[in-house]
Amino acid sequence: MSESEEVTKLKAEVDRLKKHLVRHHRLIDSPFLKDYAPYKLLTKPTQDDFDAVLEDLRRKGASIDGDNAYKRDLCDAIVGTLAFGAQDRCPPPEGHWAQRFWDMGRESSANTEELISALELTTDCLSKALTGGEVSAKRAAHALVTSAELLAKQSR
Repeated sequence: MSESEEVTKLKAEVDRLKKHLVRHHRLIDSPFLKDYAPYKLLTKPTQDDFDAVLEDLRRKGASIDGDNAYKRDLCDAIVGTLAFGAQDRCPPPEGHWAQRFWDMGRESSANTEELISALELTTDCLSKALTGGEVSAKRAAHALVTSAELLAKQSR
């Protein structure tokens, strides 16, 4: 990556960070910056001062690209919520941000259960047909239709 591309990338990242900070025109409006040593004594920082704060925070890992405990914990919470949803256990409270992940886990599990059921039905029909057992046309048709419907549902 050339130096100008890197500079452009860094400027874009700083712009994204700016959009997420509210009321940044005065330092006292940003309590998380108030005690930040390089800017502690400023009462009315300029836009350049604020840009410098963002650059410094980015260098110290306050971007979505770096590794930090908050992101690991958040991802662990999401993965755990997906697992709980798949097990149909411990749903989050009404309106909680994790509800959609729990629902995704639940839907995925229900979908897997449907696929397994259809596969078992189709396997049973094929096994009986190949070993000389009896399989009614109605049961075989049901197995094929169910499997086809589930496969179509998967490809949407």
